[in-house]
Amino acid sequence: MRRSDLYETIRPLFLRNQITTFQELFNHVPDTAVAGSLGKRTERFRELIKNVDQFKIEEIILMAKLFRLDLKDMFVLLERELARLYADRLIIRSNLQNIVAMYEEKKILRLTDVFKYLTIKDIAAAIGERRVRLAQMKSSIKKLPLRLPIHVGLYSNLSIGDTLRLIEEDYLLQNKVSI
Repeated sequence: MRRSDLYETIRPLFLRNQITTFQELFNHVPDTAVAGSLGKRTERFRELIKNVDQFKIEEIILMAKLFRLDLKDMFVLLERELARLYADRLIIRSNLQNIVAMYEEKKILRLTDVFKYLTIKDIAAAIGERRVRLAQMKSSIKKLPLRLPIHVGLYSNLSIGDTLRLIEEDYLLQNKVSI
């Protein structure tokens, strides 16, 4: 079977719920083939598979295209693994319930809308990240490792799923594309 044929199998399996997690993709397409398609060393790619939050968003987008999936579909596959990775960090901060309320009221439509209610400086200090990296979310979210916007979402009391949906909206707006 050719490499392109292997990639073609993913979408139908996903639509039939036979692939429900990111890890399951590699039961059908070898990680070596995907690493090669992305221009990554196999060893590094395998490390990223184990720590999916370290993938850059643009790498997730490229994989979505390889597998003929939407970004939203890739985020569905990643959500369960991210929830497992961050299970110990899901801490409800009562002083930040306003973020969840604003999200539920549709006042927060993209993850960068959080910065209307919380300062980049405060978030950066709380999650141990440089302010300049957080500011990059406003212009080029796809260049960031997934962990950074996930940390912003978790700090803001948003669920992993809600955070992924907001990341997708930022990406779509910044790149003026429809996926």
